[in-house]
Amino acid sequence: MIRATFNDQAKGETPVVRSDDALFPRDSVTWRVHGDVTTMMVGGVASLLLQMLHLRGAGGGVGP
Repeated sequence: MIRATFNDQAKGETPVVRSDDALFPRDSVTWRVHGDVTTMMVGGVASLLLQMLHLRGAGGGVGP
């Protein structure tokens, strides 16, 4: 369901094809983590919430 949200087949959108000419090798942890859209969405939302709770991230706080 999540993949369908990002790749609307009715509009002709297709998933990005992975390339062997990448910064990290295919068998790296980076590929496994970033290859799972659901994990990326959950991690992204969690990181934004954590940033909002941090005083310096929210623009408040004391000091430089």
